[in-house]
Amino acid sequence: MANKLKLKRLEKGLSQAKLAEKAGVNVRVLQHYEQGYKNFNHARLDILLKYCIALECKLSDLIDDHEILDLLNKYE
Repeated sequence: MANKLKLKRLEKGLSQAKLAEKAGVNVRVLQHYEQGYKNFNHARLDILLKYCIALECKLSDLIDDHEILDLLNKYE
């Protein structure tokens, strides 16, 4: 099953290359997150925020770890 990052990217109609460019990250890094080689839930905060800004979404729209989501809800 596709992760939330990939689903949001597809929802916005962006290619991997275009999202990587908009977020200012290397396309291979994005591919690793989407393919599950790297755990997106544990990415650095600056990387997470770059994707949120590029996709015009909230962090909770991209994270699927329930513990992190609970912490985000408490924070907000």
